[in-house]
Amino acid sequence: MYSYDRVKVTPTPAQQPGPPIYLGGFTEQAVRRAGRLGDGYIRSRSGGIDEARGGLQLAEEGARGAGKDTRAIGLAQLQNVFVWDEGDAWEVARSGANHQIGTYAAWREGHDTPEHDSLEVPDAADVARELTPVGSPAEVGRALRPWVEAFGDRDEFHLIVRLHYPGMDFETATHAVELFGEEVLPALKGG
Repeated sequence: MYSYDRVKVTPTPAQQPGPPIYLGGFTEQAVRRAGRLGDGYIRSRSGGIDEARGGLQLAEEGARGAGKDTRAIGLAQLQNVFVWDEGDAWEVARSGANHQIGTYAAWREGHDTPEHDSLEVPDAADVARELTPVGSPAEVGRALRPWVEAFGDRDEFHLIVRLHYPGMDFETATHAVELFGEEVLPALKGG
C-alpha cells in the first residue's frame, strides 16, 4: 500500500461533482446495487433488449429504494460489432471475436490464475458469432437500431461498441472504425 502527500491530480473532472460512475453485474443484487450506489448500470453483450429492460428495472428499484430519481439512472450497453465492406465480414472478425469471447470462458474455468497459469482459449466461435453483429454498415446499423429505439429516449443511454478484436491488424481495425463513424453512427443518430 502506498500513500502520497501533496499530489495534484490533473486534469480536473469535466463535470462536477466528477465523472459518473456506472456499475455492472449479473445477479439481481448486483444490478440493484448499481442503481442504489451508482450513477448508472452498465451491462455486457449477453441477453437481448428484453433482458436489458429487466435489468434496468432492477437498477431503478435500487435507485428508488435509495431515494434517487429513477430517470437519472443511466444505462450503458456494451456491444460487439464489426463493420466491413469487402467480402465476408465474419471471416475477418472471427478469430479475434472468438479469442475475446473465449477468454471469458477460460476465466470462468479458472485459467490464467495462479493455480492454472495459462490462458487456453476454447473455441467460442458460435457464441462469438451470436454476440457480434457483422456486415455492411447498413446491416450493422439494422442490428443496433433496436437498442437505440428501445433506450434512446432515456436521459443517459450509451451504446458502447467494440470494433477491434485481438490479433486484428491496424489497417483492418482502422477501416472498420472509419466505416462505423462515417456510415453507421450518422444512421443511428438520425433515426
